[in-house]
Amino acid sequence: GKLRNCVDHAAFQTKDAMDRLCMDRFMQKSANKSFASNAKLPPKTSPPKSKLDHPRKLMIPGWLLSDDFFLQQTKGGLFGSEWCKQANFQEKTGCDLVFRSQYYLLIKPSPNSECLPKLNIATTMIENALLKVLGVDESRCKLLYDLTLSYTQHPVDGIIHMRNPLSSAERVWANIIDLSPYSKLCHTSLVKKEVNEEMHKLWCTLKICRENFGVKLFRCRPYVMIMGRHKASTGAAIDFVKRVLKKHTRDTEINDFEP
Repeated sequence: GKLRNCVDHAAFQTKDAMDRLCMDRFMQKSANKSFASNAKLPPKTSPPKSKLDHPRKLMIPGWLLSDDFFLQQTKGGLFGSEWCKQANFQEKTGCDLVFRSQYYLLIKPSPNSECLPKLNIATTMIENALLKVLGVDESRCKLLYDLTLSYTQHPVDGIIHMRNPLSSAERVWANIIDLSPYSKLCHTSLVKKEVNEEMHKLWCTLKICRENFGVKLFRCRPYVMIMGRHKASTGAAIDFVKRVLKKHTRDTEINDFEP
């Protein structure tokens, strides 16, 4: 009987302790809820804008706007009067195309779009529309360069990362050198063997763009484009080409003044 009384007493004490523990936990939860309801909530903040949310501004090159043929072809808009192409642009890119003036246009993420804005795809479609107006022309490289330069932030020495004019499936580092300040036949100095070897060593491509064999240059001046896969090697190739052009011009001037 004494043993049973001891067991009953121990069980009573254990149950009493569990009841007190449950009560303490209940009181603690109540206190936490009360504190949370009385606490001042921080103000709601909108999430930071990503790069996809920012509009992209594309400047139409002045040499292109000075041509009457281009202005006539784009009179009804960049995609002409075919509204379905404009709708296709919005559907594929999730962007709206806004014409601020004849000098530039704005690619803006559409608030009604069901997909994330694709600024690069939108830019490519605009480039293709402008290239279609040019047709087979030696100024295609400069058009793509000028368009990319217009929205590139902080380009160093004119070197930008752009769509490859010779192969649209890849992007390259590129720059353009205007040939007009140099001698009339300066381009002949760029087709020599030593120039080709240097370009090959630097993994770069050199393209001379001028009126040749009946191919017109539209309104821009003769130029040479240097392209490469790496920014540093492209910069080295540009410096090399400039030295070659300066040397040829200097030698030509010396020969002109010789009796």
